Amino acid sequence: MEFLLAGYLPWIGFQEAFSRGTTSISDHAHLVKKLNFPVELLVVSSLLSALILQAVALVLFVGFLSVRGQGDLHAAPLLAAILFEALILCGPALIFAALNVYFRDLSQLLSPILMVACYLSPILYPESMVPKALEPVLAFNPIRDLVALFRAGLLGSVAPPLQSVGTWSAIFLVVAYAGVRFFRRLRPSFADLL
Repeated sequence: MEFLLAGYLPWIGFQEAFSRGTTSISDHAHLVKKLNFPVELLVVSSLLSALILQAVALVLFVGFLSVRGQGDLHAAPLLAAILFEALILCGPALIFAALNVYFRDLSQLLSPILMVACYLSPILYPESMVPKALEPVLAFNPIRDLVALFRAGLLGSVAPPLQSVGTWSAIFLVVAYAGVRFFRRLRPSFADLL
C-alpha cells in the first residue's frame, strides 16, 4: 500500500495542477477582461495551489508512514521531485491554458489523456512488471522519473538515474521557455475571446 500511495499521491497532485492550470484563464475570464496584469500569474497560482495541496497530502502520508514505522524519508530526492514536478508542469500548463481560450473543449480532452498517461506510467504497478519489450517506452516517459524520485524520497527506494532526470529537466526548461513565449504571443487576444 505504501508503494502505491507514494506514487499515486504525486500523480493526483500533478493531474490536479495540470487540469487547474489549463482552465485557469477561462475560469477567471472576468479578471482577464477587466484588469491589466500579467495573466500568466493565474496559471502559476493554479499550479502552486494544487502543489500546496499535494504537499499537505504528502505530509499526512509521511505521518502515516512514521506511525506505522515504515518509510525512509530522504529530503534531497523529495525536494528534487517537487522541483522536477514544477518544471514539468510549467511550460505545458501555459501552452494548454492559452490553447484552452481558443478551443474550450480542450479541457474536456484532458481527463482521458491524463488517464492514459497514468496507466502508461509505473504508478499503480512496479516498473519490474513491465514486459522487456516495452521497457524502452518507459525511457520516453518523464512521469516515470518523477514518481521514482517521490518514492526515493518517501520510501528510500532507488532514485532514477541522474542523467535521465537531467535530460528531462533540460527538455522541460526549453518547453517552459517556449510555453512563456507562446502564452505571451496569444495573450493580446484573450479578452476578445473570453
